[in-house]
This record gives sequence, structure tokens and C-alpha cells, in this order.
Amino acid sequence: MSADLNGDGKIDYEEFMKHYKEIMNLIKYNEQLDHIYSKYLAAERAVAFDTDAFESIGMKTKNETEKVRQLL
Repeated sequence: MSADLNGDGKIDYEEFMKHYKEIMNLIKYNEQLDHIYSKYLAAERAVAFDTDAFESIGMKTKNETEKVRQLL
């Protein structure tokens, strides 16, 4: 704790108020990062679970399997 100067586990009010603005800014920054990361994860999931992508992969696999069968 940055507001506990003597290490007794109690917050010194003056020290707490000195760091209050910095702590609030860090909390806000962390919330913004969390929001951005949540949007990133949602976009990644949308791409990963896109049914069109799965269908195209399935068709490509089917075509490649047919080519292998024709070679045998």
C-alpha cells in the first residue's frame, strides 16, 4: 500500500490523499484496457465461430479428400 508509510497496516490519510488521484487514474486506465481487450476477444470469437468459414473449410477438406481418392 503506497499510503502506509510506517508499515503498520493503517492508511495515513495525508499519504492516501497524495496518491488518490494517481490510483483513480490507474483504475480508469485498467477499465479502459479491459474494455478494449473484451472487444478484441469478441472479434476473435466472431472470426473463429463464423459458420461461413467452417463451411469453406469443410468444402476444401472434401475437395482435397476427393483428389486423394482419385489418386488411389
